[in-house]
Amino acid sequence: MLTASLLFLAVWFLTDKGLTTALAFLAGILVSLLAGMISLLIAVQGSYRTAFCARYALAPTFHTAYRTASAIGFAVASISLLGIPQYIQLS
Repeated sequence: MLTASLLFLAVWFLTDKGLTTALAFLAGILVSLLAGMISLLIAVQGSYRTAFCARYALAPTFHTAYRTASAIGFAVASISLLGIPQYIQLS
């Protein structure tokens, strides 16, 4: 948290647009945090399901693991795209 605060202040005072660039940096931090937390929740639930499927057969295990990885990738990309309108609004 201290590093993000120092970087926020450095971006604010050392760039041409100042506060606008710093707020875009802060929005990026928040969107990245949200994407990371949601992907970790999906990964934990997927790991549980994959381990449960592994008790019975191998094919459903791979299918479950593949679906979990696909869901994580889709969630991270979608949440990251939600940050773009915030940046455009600040510009």
